[in-house]
Amino acid sequence: MSCFACPLPRLWLPRLLVALCAFAAYAAHAEPATFLVGSDPVCDFTTVQAAVNAAATNPGPDAIHIANNQNYNAQGIDIGAQDLDIVGGFADCSAATPTGSTLLNGLGGSADSVFEVRGAGTRRFTRLAIANGDETDGDDGGGIDIKGSGIVELSFVTISGSKASRGGGIFAEATGGPLTLELKSDTVILGNTCLRGGGLGAAAEIGKHGAAQHSGADE
Repeated sequence: MSCFACPLPRLWLPRLLVALCAFAAYAAHAEPATFLVGSDPVCDFTTVQAAVNAAATNPGPDAIHIANNQNYNAQGIDIGAQDLDIVGGFADCSAATPTGSTLLNGLGGSADSVFEVRGAGTRRFTRLAIANGDETDGDDGGGIDIKGSGIVELSFVTISGSKASRGGGIFAEATGGPLTLELKSDTVILGNTCLRGGGLGAAAEIGKHGAAQHSGADE
């Protein structure tokens, strides 16, 4: 008799089911990915938003590396509920480590924040110059508008020349859970304008760690 026709002992069935479930869980788990943005052939995308969208479809934490071999104007980037590291300052998409920072300029597009962050997650911004976000009257966060939960961390980031009704540089509001804003090494907020909040505005209770440098030009 062929072994394929042999019935499985009952004691094997629970073990087989556990093994199949474990395999299914492993197959469903996606490895963290790094998406490369720039203009050379090695790059995955030419826009930051396209890379953010791709990362949103890949479960788990992902990274976006931005090359300095093109300009990034008219930026209005939407980030949803995801764990994401956005790092600028790469010479091109072949570079392994960043050597500077990348300018993300809101000038030239529709009136909007340079970054809008929504939902839950850990979002880290590193080696970026965020400039000229121009939210319309009544809206928040000219440079970065955060409404969500989790952690938002800035390192080696400059936010300047942006405007909004609240938080010309950054506005943060906890929704759906606790929110912590971490302003780390060499984070500078200067030359931003708004009706309330100057460079940094917050609604309700958020945790804030670190200390950004503020310019007196913030209003």
